Amino acid sequence: MLLFHIAAVILTTLGVFGTPIENHQQRDGRHSNNVLTNAERLSRVLGPAMPNSLGKLIPSRAQVESANAPIQRAVCPSARPVTFPPHPLLFNEATIIPVNGSKTATLFLPFPVRIFDKTSNTLIVNEQGWVDFDWYASIGANEPLPSDSLPFYSVAPYWSRALRTDGSYKVTYQLYPGAVAIHWFARTEFGFPDSSIDFTLYYDTQTPGWWYVYYDRVIGIHSGNPATIGAQGTGSLQQPIPDQWTQYSYNKQGAVHNGLRLAFDTNCPGRYYIG
Repeated sequence: MLLFHIAAVILTTLGVFGTPIENHQQRDGRHSNNVLTNAERLSRVLGPAMPNSLGKLIPSRAQVESANAPIQRAVCPSARPVTFPPHPLLFNEATIIPVNGSKTATLFLPFPVRIFDKTSNTLIVNEQGWVDFDWYASIGANEPLPSDSLPFYSVAPYWSRALRTDGSYKVTYQLYPGAVAIHWFARTEFGFPDSSIDFTLYYDTQTPGWWYVYYDRVIGIHSGNPATIGAQGTGSLQQPIPDQWTQYSYNKQGAVHNGLRLAFDTNCPGRYYIG
């Protein structure tokens, strides 16, 4: 018997009969990960813990920030060689912005056109050298892209407040099977002779998201300054896409010249081609 008691003392000293560790919650409410019970929290002048069921219903800060975060666009594929379509023939064009007429007009298309991640059958044409998906008329000077002075989804072959359709200058368009051409013949400065620019924006549903610009004649001292040339698709106020835009030039003299061709691939922000 004496030997049994001696053995028990030795085993207890060595910790063989120590307190068991449980992986589940103990009866007194304490968790194995050192979470305090409500009684212990109150004794330390702490508020009661949130019930687990309620915590699952309340979104975390990370979840809230993720919901309000700007949309991240998909990674663009590698660039590919571009083939410019032939210059569209304007043999039966119709006037959309007449001489001394409204500065903005609506063009209803029998097919959808695409600007970045958005498509529409309605295209707004502006005298000041851009098209967009929302009725909008800018009263400010051109700005670098992305710009809040342009509609969220816009293509600007030559955005300049200097463009005017007075006198003999006007904006016309022509429809083709699955394609549309919009032609600006605008004055950039009054003089003898006037400074003017003549360019055509072309879209073909065979190449969705691609916008082609043909600069036919650039007369006078203004050849890109003041002007912004590019495209943007910056989402919306609720879900902005701040990096979805492409700019070829901003207030750069000599940026355009007779015979210049540009192609904006709005499937991939930042991508344009010179022909």
